[in-house]
Amino acid sequence: MTIYILSHVYLNWIAYDFLTIAFIVFAIKRAKVTPSLSAYFIIIGLIINSVLVGFIYYDLYILGNTQEWWFWSFYSISINLIDILMIASLVINLDYVNINRGVKALKPSVKNGILNG
Repeated sequence: MTIYILSHVYLNWIAYDFLTIAFIVFAIKRAKVTPSLSAYFIIIGLIINSVLVGFIYYDLYILGNTQEWWFWSFYSISINLIDILMIASLVINLDYVNINRGVKALKPSVKNGILNG
């Protein structure tokens, strides 16, 4: 069963993404814990998905475009890839951009004052 908040399915997807982001942020604040890297990946992924869905909505409903063009393929691939990466980061705590390694490499430099000037 789908609950429609707004009249168009794309606008609903954007609303659901932002409701999910708000819930994640609320849960982190309520629990008073440091967010995990996966939480950041999911929030960033949902924001990117929302932007892409907004562009597709604009293209289809505002501009009235009915002819397929490169952005439609980019949208389809990107949305699915981002969804898979969000699930992977949540389930197996996957760090696919090696942020943890980069942070660990920077910590000695910050402690020694190299980055502080």
